[in-house]
Amino acid sequence: MEKLDQAYLNDLAVRACGNSDFFAELYAAASSRMYTYVFAMAQDREMSLRMMREIWTEIHEHLPYLQNKDLFMPWAYRICVQKCMDADLCVPDSGTPVQVQNSTCTVMQIMNLPVLQSQVLFMHYAQDYPDSEISGHLNIPVSMVKRCLKHGISHLHREGGCGLPAGNIEKISRTDARMKATDAAVILEDVFRACGAKENKVPLEALASYTVYRKERFSMQRSVLTVLMILFAALPLLFFLPEYSVSAASGGTRGLPEYTIDVRSLLPLRSVRAFMGKSALPVYEASARTFTVEPVRNGEMKIEVELINRQSVSTVQTVTEADCSAPRLLDSKVTAQEVVLHVEDEGIGVRFRGVYALNPAGEKILPLRWEEESGEIVFGRPKENLDVYIPDHIGNTLHLAMTLKKG
Repeated sequence: MEKLDQAYLNDLAVRACGNSDFFAELYAAASSRMYTYVFAMAQDREMSLRMMREIWTEIHEHLPYLQNKDLFMPWAYRICVQKCMDADLCVPDSGTPVQVQNSTCTVMQIMNLPVLQSQVLFMHYAQDYPDSEISGHLNIPVSMVKRCLKHGISHLHREGGCGLPAGNIEKISRTDARMKATDAAVILEDVFRACGAKENKVPLEALASYTVYRKERFSMQRSVLTVLMILFAALPLLFFLPEYSVSAASGGTRGLPEYTIDVRSLLPLRSVRAFMGKSALPVYEASARTFTVEPVRNGEMKIEVELINRQSVSTVQTVTEADCSAPRLLDSKVTAQEVVLHVEDEGIGVRFRGVYALNPAGEKILPLRWEEESGEIVFGRPKENLDVYIPDHIGNTLHLAMTLKKG
């Protein structure tokens, strides 16, 4: 699958706000690759189509509020992954074993990684996609695919995610499913209808052609490449250092600060990397020479920019705005039939759909009900002890060990 033209995609994300024709063109450019990922999660056509309606309805409703339209693809995939996880689409079971190099972990452990790392590891190890196809589906360079594989594996081992002995494990079924043109058109009509928007005037079949959303940029790309090669041939350029600035950006994922890296240099870039301690952070290319990074915790973040001549410069940014606090328990009550918990989160809020408990046998127990406004969570009274897990929207989790007295 060919990569999308990033500049054209960014332009579409801006023009699609309030314009059905441009939104339809954006949908035509990005929906097929997103459907492939959703189908890989669901392994069911009808479920995949239903999820696509929900995903693109939310994209239509919230696109005007995305302040940095250059981040459309990472933002859209965050919605996609969250919807799939809320619908429990970790195929075919969250406990499914996946062999990652010389160890074995589960699908759920992979999906708990940062969004981009989880997508890359899932497609590479669970479904045997080659790096080039992953690059096309996620609209990222092959070099970033390789970095995500490396750092995702390190993250799993560091967090104890891969500890089981390696075994002879079958790959999760990879079906080369493609969304039919008729299904795509019906979904788009449903999205416009659900959002109360006018339907597009240009047929979706015309918008979906490859030459339309690539906009025939090949001649310009060849000219730019020729100029860059001539500049690189000049010996003094071998010693040029990169110049860049780091600034806090508005928007981003709730609870996580976002920083923009603007690079100024005559030479092509070799890499832009970010670290907190020994942990690498995913860096997204928003547009030409503009990158974004979202640190997942507070502390000192090191940003390193390297040019193709291997000259690099690094700087340290102090991060203080990340939400690192888990929800907290306000009070609890045990009745003859129920266990009632009251919780709150001072950061981005409790993710009530992710609340669950485990009994001593390791069986997962879901709450009977919850009330988001009051923070009330109700479990049926068990006959034995429970370990209750209450997460917020970025993974900070409150762990409660409940010991119930007999009688």
